[in-house]
Amino acid sequence: ANRRLRQVMEEPTYPWQVSYLAHAMVAFFFTLFFGGTLLDALVAIPCGMAVKFTVFRMKRLRANAFFTNLLAAALLTCSPLLAIAAGLNVNLDAVIIGGIMLLVPGVAITNVMRDVLSGDFLTAVTRLAEVLIVAMALCTTGCGKEENTENQENNQTEIEHKICLLLNILNTDFDYSNLENIDKLYIPLKYFSLKSYLSSIY
Repeated sequence: ANRRLRQVMEEPTYPWQVSYLAHAMVAFFFTLFFGGTLLDALVAIPCGMAVKFTVFRMKRLRANAFFTNLLAAALLTCSPLLAIAAGLNVNLDAVIIGGIMLLVPGVAITNVMRDVLSGDFLTAVTRLAEVLIVAMALCTTGCGKEENTENQENNQTEIEHKICLLLNILNTDFDYSNLENIDKLYIPLKYFSLKSYLSSIY
């Protein structure tokens, strides 16, 4: 059994180009799945590649799951933030969710339920702890993204100033249609009943 396990571990894996392409496509289609546009999905492609690069490098450094997922989730936000800084109309939520789905521990959650159903509760608790650690790393990045999204919306929201003018005295020699930057013009009702002012009003 150990010999067979070593043989499996020594078997060649997929080329790195295929692995990067797979991560990019997963981020691409998940972004579309969560309501993103084609532009959002294209921006998500570098997010998937950033996740693959980070996970691969951190695995070589033998970093734990928390810091690996924390760094990967932080780096994948660079692509949509740069796109927004460049003036592109990008849905930040859809892009980041599409990329972060690569880090969701779906297999680990499935293994937890399998261990629970088989009665191996000690292993289930251990795997559940790993899942919670990964979730904490993703949530930490998500909180920062949410705050960044609120700041972005506040900066993009323009405060509209409306100028209203109330005329207490109406000058018949002045053409009020020449007034600029006036949203509303209020004229007392009494002037509408006087024929001498009707030409100035209309």
